[in-house]
Amino acid sequence: MVLTFVINWIFICICIINCLVASTFLIFAFINHRRCFNFPTVLVCNTALGILLYSAVNIASVSYMFIWDKQVLPVADPLCAIRAYFYHSTIAWIHHSLILQAIERYCKIRRLKLLHTRTRQLCFILLQWLFDFTFVLPVFATGNMKKLTIDNLCFVSLNTIPLVFYLAGISFLLSDIILSIIYRLLVRYVREVSLRVNGNHRIKMQRNLTMVRRIVLIHIQL
Repeated sequence: MVLTFVINWIFICICIINCLVASTFLIFAFINHRRCFNFPTVLVCNTALGILLYSAVNIASVSYMFIWDKQVLPVADPLCAIRAYFYHSTIAWIHHSLILQAIERYCKIRRLKLLHTRTRQLCFILLQWLFDFTFVLPVFATGNMKKLTIDNLCFVSLNTIPLVFYLAGISFLLSDIILSIIYRLLVRYVREVSLRVNGNHRIKMQRNLTMVRRIVLIHIQL
């Protein structure tokens, strides 16, 4: 019991720090939007916003865990399913936002015009938001997001294993596959064209490839 209490407090402190860091970054980006406003920055802000929302949901969830731990027979509140819904949506938001950053670098290295207009860039992000808040809806609508019987946590019901794999597959496995494909395609492309381009362009490609590698590493750590 004491160990669980300590772990929960450590976790909530980490979430608070994440909220502060993400909020600071977003405020700084907003203040300096005239000088540093570009699509890569917007994509990073998209990830920061996802981290902010995800951390806020976790703070709310852990706060209710503290309340339920003091109750003999914990009773789930009406917002339990909503917290679980936003938990799964926001964690998918973070992982899928990294895919967007990798795709942007892919287009830059390959000199594709897929994201050259502001309208396409905006649609690119909005589609990600729409997908992340939609794919969880079937699980939420069928009442499979509830308080776990083995822990004071609102989560997808562990009795429905296919739904657990469904959410995990789209949130994590899909991101792993897409990022791996993008990185391998870029490595192959850079190797093929590095001898045919000038020094400056080669350096830019290597720099963007390094950024994609970092995105992949960050995703693995998450």
